[in-house]
Amino acid sequence: MEGIEELRKRIDAIDSQVTELLKMRLAEVKKIGEFKKSEGLPVLDEKREAEKLERLAEGCADKSEETYLKSIYREIFKASRNAEE
Repeated sequence: MEGIEELRKRIDAIDSQVTELLKMRLAEVKKIGEFKKSEGLPVLDEKREAEKLERLAEGCADKSEETYLKSIYREIFKASRNAEE
């Protein structure tokens, strides 16, 4: 069995990757925000968010994984809407 330090190092490495991907996502979100403003579109697109959550659920192994990921993505969506404004 692996020790806690090895496991934490792996989590730290994963967190670094997630952070870089979230930075990339934020850059695209800001572009979408600019587009929506120029076109007079609302920031919130409930249908799109619901579709994304549904697709996310389809790829989950079980209900606890689905709950975990949906919770994280709801926060990502909320932060993204704030960045678009």
